[in-house]
Amino acid sequence: MVRTTVVGSCPPYEVPVEWSRTLAEQIRSVDGAVEYFEYPGDNHNLSVNLATALARSVAFFDEHLK
Repeated sequence: MVRTTVVGSCPPYEVPVEWSRTLAEQIRSVDGAVEYFEYPGDNHNLSVNLATALARSVAFFDEHLK
């Protein structure tokens, strides 16, 4: 099973947000575990939502790597 976390910024700075959405959809289509979050209005560094993004990443890794 594929387990991954996908994070995208809106508006896209490095990778178009559509690419992140497509990746998440493709992982789900093969019954992979994926958590997908968008942070509208934030930049690529997630400076507005950094605490939330980091907490979600830590929770994901705690669940899937322990």
